[in-house]
Amino acid sequence: MPNRDQHGNIVMIAYIADEDASKFSYENALHTWFMLQDITLWEHGAVPGFVFVADMKGSTLAHVARIRIASVKKYFTYIQVWSAK
Repeated sequence: MPNRDQHGNIVMIAYIADEDASKFSYENALHTWFMLQDITLWEHGAVPGFVFVADMKGSTLAHVARIRIASVKKYFTYIQVWSAK
């Protein structure tokens, strides 16, 4: 979004562009999310935080079934390492 929230956080919005669960890739979604964070930090410098709003319209349990547990574990490990700094 072009404006920050009342706390100065960058607000990012995501949605499912194609509702076909067979085309959904959690890993690609994570790579895109991290890339957007990197670009935002490069353009704006350090920010207080990110607010991520996900429009889940069109998502189904078939989307969840395509998420690999190992990928979720890596993501949460990454979050814990960076939040500890």
